[in-house]
Amino acid sequence: MPIVRVRKNSNFNKIIELSNLAIGLKHSVAKGLNVPGCRAGLLSASDVEVYFDNIQPMDRCSKNIEIIIEANFVFERLVNLEERAKLITEEAKRWIPSNYTFFVWVRLAHGAYMEG
Repeated sequence: MPIVRVRKNSNFNKIIELSNLAIGLKHSVAKGLNVPGCRAGLLSASDVEVYFDNIQPMDRCSKNIEIIIEANFVFERLVNLEERAKLITEEAKRWIPSNYTFFVWVRLAHGAYMEG
């Protein structure tokens, strides 16, 4: 279950823009990190969680929007991780206004997820 944290400039607050970005990221991350044929690497948009935070006045950020993705380590994702991040970045451009700068950072780590 990947977690996407979007830290954003407070000017990027239109509900429709945020909603479109959240929906778009769920699909882009699932597409970008899915590993067909590998049970541990299968993803759909419903597996992806998206959270928003505002960049605070004391933060020192170089971009208007920071997209940080944390996903479970699957070796097949690591092999071409840069290409996967590029795909997610290119798709994110569809939902982020062109006057905003942003980055995408994909982190893979060993983890466990359970529902109670």
